Amino acid sequence: MKLIEFYIREIGIPFKANFKHALASRTRTSAVLFEIITDEGVHGYGEGTPREYVTNESIRSTLMTLKEIAERLSGVELDPTHNVIEQIEALEQTLFNDGMNAPSTKCALELSLFDAIGKTCGKPALEFLGRQKTTTIYYSGVISDESPDQTKKILNKIKIIGFKQVKVKVGNDIEADIRKLDLVRSILGDNIQLRIDANSAWNLKEAVSKIRRYYDHGVNIVEQPIPADSRNDYPILLKEINSRVQIIIDESICTFDDALWYIENKGATGFNLKISKHGGLLNTLKIYRLARANGFGCQLGCHVGETSILTAAGHIFASLAGELIAYEGSYGNFLLTYDIVDHPLQFGNHGKYDLGYLKSVPGVGIEINPSLLKEASTNQFRLPE
Repeated sequence: MKLIEFYIREIGIPFKANFKHALASRTRTSAVLFEIITDEGVHGYGEGTPREYVTNESIRSTLMTLKEIAERLSGVELDPTHNVIEQIEALEQTLFNDGMNAPSTKCALELSLFDAIGKTCGKPALEFLGRQKTTTIYYSGVISDESPDQTKKILNKIKIIGFKQVKVKVGNDIEADIRKLDLVRSILGDNIQLRIDANSAWNLKEAVSKIRRYYDHGVNIVEQPIPADSRNDYPILLKEINSRVQIIIDESICTFDDALWYIENKGATGFNLKISKHGGLLNTLKIYRLARANGFGCQLGCHVGETSILTAAGHIFASLAGELIAYEGSYGNFLLTYDIVDHPLQFGNHGKYDLGYLKSVPGVGIEINPSLLKEASTNQFRLPE
């Protein structure tokens, strides 16, 4: 299997509604897609979602890095009949040397390789990575930083779907946010499991005070209360709140070394894992296994606006990981005005998704619609030119 042609695309799909939190506000997808074409005419697709406030990557830097990588990949041969993971890891080590930090680039490349190799030999990417531990998961709903009227509209949709869990984005106005939590319970009932995400909105003193208030209102899972660059405050925070609340970190953990630091310094109780943020499935699985070996919980996260490519990657990870704290993503056309596939991978009633399909689809498990891909592309490069 020889890699002979590459497409690098910036994707911009409008949302059906604005999505806001403490660090960003978005009205459309912000992603980069990488397409590999082999000498046998097989197309492999990967996706990365660069976020400057998380991994210090931009859309432009990711596009440029993928162009450089595509030039080096031209003519590379891979053997689908031999150890696929070893080949991909060796290739990544060659391309991402000298401590190069470009996880979104790496993710887009890695997924496209798994997709192309799987399609070439007619095997699902899941088969290369391990044993499927679960075939059914339940996604949670999310409430972004909205006005009370807009929050009510979203909650009524969430009630119709029947989610069992909801994550609420919060900020600096605790009184307004507590009123939001009360509104959530008044519409969804007291049995709904609530967790909150501050997206780095607080300093240490504020975090201690606010988390205690939220705990008194029945919240015992808090995500990313303090900025990533204040990580030395996290072990102090856990001591102050006396382990009454689970502290899940997101922006604070991107690399394996980040995970190791929080484990060794007792700076959190769990990790929000995102395939793009960690540089692909292989590294996400390494971080997950490290976490589980040390008693840390994990949840599957997503960057808002992911297409079905990253959704499929999330499905693969969830299938391999088994039970997690929560599952986020798979919004499909609930959020996007359209996707780049004919049948978007999106949850059903109660947030349910059946992962049994992963054993019967080659590659990552998606079929791109070329016309939808063209419509979604706002910038494109082809190599060789």
